[in-house]
Amino acid sequence: MTFRERARDSVGLLRQWGLAGGRDMVATTRDSFVSVEGRAGVAVFVGLWALGRCQAGPWAVWGPELGGEIVPDVHMGYAGEAVGAQVLLLGIHILLGAAWGVAAKNAGGFMARVWPRFSVYRLKPWIGGVLSGVAILAGHGILLIRDVARHPALFQETFLDRGGWMAAIQRAALLPETAPWTAVGTVAVAFWMVLAAGEWGVRFFRWWMNFPRPTRLATMVLGGALVAFAAGVWGVGRIQAQRNAGPNLLLISVDGWRTSMSETTGDVSALKKKGQGPRVRSSTVAPSADLSPSLATALSGLSPGTHGIRHDFVSADDRLRGVETLPDLLKKGGWTTVLLADGPSGFIDRMAGRFEHRHVASSHAGVRMGRRLVERSPHILPYLSGRWGRRLGLRGSVLMADPALLADEVDHVLGGLKNRPKFFLWVHFSSPNSTCAVVSPRAAGRLGLANDPFFRRPGRGFDPSPLTVTDENVLRRFYAQSLRETHAAIRRIFEDLARRRMDTSTAVVAWSPRAALLSSDDLDRVRRLDGPAFEGLPFFVWEGALPMEIGGGRTEGPGRAMDVAPTAARLVGVDTPSVWEGVSMTEGLPSGEWGAISIESSDPTDPVAHGLGLPSPWEILVEDRAWPGRYCRNPAWEDPFLIFRNRSVRLGSERVLYRPGLQRVDWSFDSVSVPTTGTPWVLARAHKERIKELKDIFFRTLARDSGWRPQNDYWIPESFLREMPLEPGEDERTRRRMPRF
Repeated sequence: MTFRERARDSVGLLRQWGLAGGRDMVATTRDSFVSVEGRAGVAVFVGLWALGRCQAGPWAVWGPELGGEIVPDVHMGYAGEAVGAQVLLLGIHILLGAAWGVAAKNAGGFMARVWPRFSVYRLKPWIGGVLSGVAILAGHGILLIRDVARHPALFQETFLDRGGWMAAIQRAALLPETAPWTAVGTVAVAFWMVLAAGEWGVRFFRWWMNFPRPTRLATMVLGGALVAFAAGVWGVGRIQAQRNAGPNLLLISVDGWRTSMSETTGDVSALKKKGQGPRVRSSTVAPSADLSPSLATALSGLSPGTHGIRHDFVSADDRLRGVETLPDLLKKGGWTTVLLADGPSGFIDRMAGRFEHRHVASSHAGVRMGRRLVERSPHILPYLSGRWGRRLGLRGSVLMADPALLADEVDHVLGGLKNRPKFFLWVHFSSPNSTCAVVSPRAAGRLGLANDPFFRRPGRGFDPSPLTVTDENVLRRFYAQSLRETHAAIRRIFEDLARRRMDTSTAVVAWSPRAALLSSDDLDRVRRLDGPAFEGLPFFVWEGALPMEIGGGRTEGPGRAMDVAPTAARLVGVDTPSVWEGVSMTEGLPSGEWGAISIESSDPTDPVAHGLGLPSPWEILVEDRAWPGRYCRNPAWEDPFLIFRNRSVRLGSERVLYRPGLQRVDWSFDSVSVPTTGTPWVLARAHKERIKELKDIFFRTLARDSGWRPQNDYWIPESFLREMPLEPGEDERTRRRMPRF
């Protein structure tokens, strides 16, 4: 027999052994699934699915503050209560039950090998099934209680909101006395899995030993050679791979960050690299209290009037088309661009297409409602609430936002970026924002029962009612705990940069697009375009050793959100486009009216007090035809809502506020610099002249918004001055509600 024939026969024999071993493995696995233990596990989890349906209760209507764009009737045509979605959830429960049953059977088999006297196979099948079901229920219960204690906010809707014995389960899980018992149970479950792994190991060893010795030896030699070859190729690739030289840019945005809380959470200057504090410490003013306009302004270097995103409910095709944003600019310059974001944001999802690599939450209705279904399935959550869930796409839920997990992802991404010449990484934290999710999972666990643990902002969705003193105190405590977790996550990012020796070649910009609202006074000042929602947003720069030396730090004077992108571009030595309106904050605001800070309200404020016929901002949302399941502002109402917004322009210490009403415009002026000495009529004249100058600056600032012009102290779009035909489906009664000029 020739060598070729012997080799062919050996391969054929190996193939037969492999097929026989594979058939045996499939057969034993099938036997495990249909065994008494497997059937018991399936029965237990089918019962838990039915119980979970009862625990979930009616859908909680979460508005834009608690979920991005979920409005009352989104779930009607989607997965909310659809039969198909529940069948899918039932299938997942069945698979989980079968997996527990397989683990129980293998653990029992290993115990029978080691301790034959305690073998469950000596019992009657129905007794073994009952014992297996009880053990599976207890093991799952231990994991459930453990996860409830670690992530109590996740389980609020399915336990605390339902009250009774369901709420008692979560309260018991948060008691300090429960923790030791949970730890013991966790060790028991881990020991159970070790026994199951031991049985799997024995089976694999027996399967392997069925091969003859020459075959085993040849396989090990060949496998070792392949591993050594792969290791050699990997080593050569590592040696010859490019090394990161920079300059790199890391942009950290924290939704809800406000400097005024730094005293209770540790001053932000403690976020250091190699013991060096920020070289620039300043503040920015948000252009709007909404998240989307602020983020769009920061990334584009343009004001909302120019880039066109004025609120959170923009249409699907409104994606800053034709505008070169910061990621576009750097990607064109050779930077590897990466986006990591936590929490829900339709704007971030749409912006993700401008990055080469992104890990963000999809805002598609089907995906969004799928996340809500998982949140409302308490017996699936313990297996998906951590890293595995995020890998499967469970990102974007306001209750699953976790700064610690996001820092882990940043660490992993930095490991890949160290072999890229230069990179731009944008990391967006959403957890401290008290108008969204009020606590991170770890912070919620620390708070425990101290606040009668309800971990959402008081009210459901858009709630205009004032906050009580108790609510305000709760929000402040929750916010402080959340901010501590976010500070710890940012410190970890700095440590990861230093550990990979990329800290000196990376500029870090930390910024907040809006501040958290923690009191009724904060909400009132939002209506006046004043207060912490727009002011006191921290801005910090750690510049490393980059080409552009920025000199000493600037600690006074405000900046603008549209100055964030020019500042970041300057740090890495990139020239900004001439169309950008912002400037680098390392140089300070330009003098004169080009240094004016413009703010506009998200929606008309106090429409009843002003006699306006405008509906609620949430009553005019319509389904976006280009993106089914996603809601946008009704275009027929866009112009009225733009007209009747409050607007403010600040110039140094001076501020002019424009408040339109149905019949007139109210103007107010703050901190106007006028002479303090002289006759009364001279002072009055100087005051009047300065007011006129500020109003001129105000109108010239708004004149940059194309298609608008002043008329009788109103700032009116040209299209609104013309006769507007009825929109399809719009009746005359609706038209009469719209303001006319």
